[in-house]
Amino acid sequence: MGLKMSKLRRRGRRNIRTSVDFVLNEQEIDRLQVNHHLSKTMWGSNFAAPIEDLLKKGARVLDVGCGPGTWLFDMASDFPQSQYFGVEISSIFPDITPFNVKIIKADVLKKLPFKDNDFDYVFVRHLVPFFTSEQWATKVIPELMRVLKPGGWIELIDAEYMFSQPGPLLNKLGQNVLNLFRDSNLDPMFANKLPAIMKETNRFPRISHDQTVCRLGASGGWLGGMIARNAFTSLLNDHIAFKLLKRKDYQQTLAELIAEANGGSSTITYHRIFAEKS
Repeated sequence: MGLKMSKLRRRGRRNIRTSVDFVLNEQEIDRLQVNHHLSKTMWGSNFAAPIEDLLKKGARVLDVGCGPGTWLFDMASDFPQSQYFGVEISSIFPDITPFNVKIIKADVLKKLPFKDNDFDYVFVRHLVPFFTSEQWATKVIPELMRVLKPGGWIELIDAEYMFSQPGPLLNKLGQNVLNLFRDSNLDPMFANKLPAIMKETNRFPRISHDQTVCRLGASGGWLGGMIARNAFTSLLNDHIAFKLLKRKDYQQTLAELIAEANGGSSTITYHRIFAEKS
């Protein structure tokens, strides 16, 4: 699916949970691309902020932590009048991009290479595992706010990194990841706290916060099955990186997780927050 590794720089992406460089092979790139399409299907669109008219006229859009750029390319195709910029700490993005897309290697914990009040819309998805609560409050949100124009919109999408009603195997593996979060001073439920962090800036007077609970496995239909496979793949990749699982046991463990989910009632909760900067 999507751009192959021959078109992508092969360097790993640093995960702050671990200070370990994960090797982003073709399988992981595909997982990130699939994750984009699952998110779009689950929410019904690529964005919730009321920016469609602005995008049609021509806006400056920033995707922070853009990965291989799948969201950017989708948006650039739907709204070609706008200009799109992505920032990514790794070098996993394609060398060749659409005419209206530019991806830059940069770190949001440092000053992004953009001027103040530069963008009409800033988008962030699935970055909770990469920053501590303090980093979100003192560095990430302030830097996103700095580059966003007054009257511009910010949107954040993320998950709760704890499963509800997990089966025995998922509970065991989930507990391992929870321990990794705690060891790195990370909050697996932080997505639900993002609105409060944004409110404390006094620059987002009206914050919209949507939640959706996805049933994993057969009880969640096609979407629940696909989200389960995608989430479990990420979970097992973390275990392999930390030597909590042998690579040779990957396929069998994935099959067992999927079978458990199909016979159970486990869920995962996602959050979508958007607001206009005053």
